[in-house]
Order: sequence, then structure tokens, then C-alpha cells
Amino acid sequence: MELPDVDADSLASIVGADCYEDAIRYVRDDAIVQRVWVATQQALCGVVRARAGGFHTPAVYFAPGATSVTQVSSAQCSCAARFGCEHAAALLLSAMADPVPGMPGAPAVPAPAPPRTMRTAGRAAVSPPAPATWQ
Repeated sequence: MELPDVDADSLASIVGADCYEDAIRYVRDDAIVQRVWVATQQALCGVVRARAGGFHTPAVYFAPGATSVTQVSSAQCSCAARFGCEHAAALLLSAMADPVPGMPGAPAVPAPAPPRTMRTAGRAAVSPPAPATWQ
């Protein structure tokens, strides 16, 4: 199922008003317990706590070369609905509000500082002390 560029309004029209309202409730209730960007699949995968207990595992796939979180190509879930469910919609809504590093539209993550080596860490410890000044 190919989806157009998605924003909150178009997502509501794609999944239906009831499903969209359920997705909003999942986000407000902090039911999205894990989100992971899988670059090789262009997919946002997650774990959503179900209201009746247990968990569902939605995945939202993005168009190749997507530059925005709104460029969705398809979605699926482990729930009975399988496609176009409130769990996938909630996962997408949470990513629209707070992008997962690496996914389209997410801010660039700065590279970590290089680790200190024994050589650089030990320099301060083995540097000769400053000469004493006697008066």
C-alpha cells in the first residue's frame, strides 16, 4: 500500500478518525515503549503497549531516499488489523514529534569525541612538575 506524504491531518483521513484518536491516546499515554530506526530496511520499528495487556510491534516503512518522516510507503503491525492500525499510526505520530536518530527528517547526530588512549590520558600524569620558584 503506497501512502502519500503524511501529516497529522492526512494520517487521520488514511487510518480513519477512530483509529487516529486511538493513536493519539497511545502517544499521550506513553505507550510507545521502544522505537528503532533500521536503515537497511528504511523502517521505523517499535513496540507499543496494548491497552488490554501485552505488546504490538508495528513497523512503518519509508520511501527509498525519503528526506522527511512524512514520506511513508507502507506500515504493518503484529495486531489483528495487520495494516493501517492505531499502533503503527501512534509510532509514526511519536516520530513526527520526536524523530529517531538516523531516520528521515531527524537532526544529524554529532559524531562522538575520539576515545582517550593510554598515551593521551597518561600525558598529564607523567608530565614533569613545574619548577618551584624560591624567593
